Amino acid sequence: METIHTTNINFLEKYIQESIFEWINYTSSIEISYFKSGWGTHLYLIKNWDKKFLARINFFPGKNDWKVKRGEFEILQEIEYLNISPKAYILNEDNELKQDFTIVEYIEGENITEFWKLEIKLLAKDFIKLHTFPKTYDKKELLPYSCSLYNEFAGGEDKKIEIYDFKDIDQVAEIYNRIKKELGERFNILPIFATCENLCICHGDLKLENILKTEKWIMLIDWECADIDIPETDIGRLFSWCVFTKQQQNIFLLEYYGKIPSDEILKRIWSIKIVLDFFRIIENYCIHKRKEWNVIEMVKDLEKYEKELHQMKIEI
Repeated sequence: METIHTTNINFLEKYIQESIFEWINYTSSIEISYFKSGWGTHLYLIKNWDKKFLARINFFPGKNDWKVKRGEFEILQEIEYLNISPKAYILNEDNELKQDFTIVEYIEGENITEFWKLEIKLLAKDFIKLHTFPKTYDKKELLPYSCSLYNEFAGGEDKKIEIYDFKDIDQVAEIYNRIKKELGERFNILPIFATCENLCICHGDLKLENILKTEKWIMLIDWECADIDIPETDIGRLFSWCVFTKQQQNIFLLEYYGKIPSDEILKRIWSIKIVLDFFRIIENYCIHKRKEWNVIEMVKDLEKYEKELHQMKIEI
């Protein structure tokens, strides 16, 4: 029986052979193989002479409606010369697979498992390039700014503890929902986002899996969540999702801002980090399963978070 990966590989082989692309060397062999699957996307490695590419094909139907591949493609083309992202070659939204896909450059590199001072500084330089990129957009339509981060995460089906059927999950539900409610009530009335006007392109998905260390620099991959936002959202996501220590945070902030930023900026960064730190708990145990399911350990993590939330001095 033909699998989805066989179907996709056969389609890609035919598509590349019949389309004739200038970036493909047709005098050399073209090898296509399944690479891995991400959050709603199947990846296929294309080897051709001394070059490698990645075909990124949707498999979650909603992603077609959301036009995530179009957004990713347009951003990658726009920021290509910054040398912080893969080059984008193809966007296809009309094909027999009935799934949108892109073909992008394959970046040779390794996922960072531990951030040293050099990696942090290089990453900060990437952020500076991205956040100061002169993209043209109608600023008036995006202001006054409203940070919807909590609502976006809290409203996601995968963030509802009741949908998971792990053993003794009911022992987690009460404390999880209690913290979730309190966090939303406090975050959604914060005044610190009311004065935001510094909008820029943000990557929006700065997890360890999307940060690669190459021979010369740090590259950012998987740009499907890229959008116009305030720079603090990218920084807060980085600090939370990559679990930066206080020392690592300070190294980054000094490199990025050239000094310790204002209290208002710091409050925005910490507030975003606090929200994501909470939702990272359910991601760790139930969604991405970075930690083995253990109801006692998850309750401990939630209790620790709740205690720290009550002790925080910043305005949240």
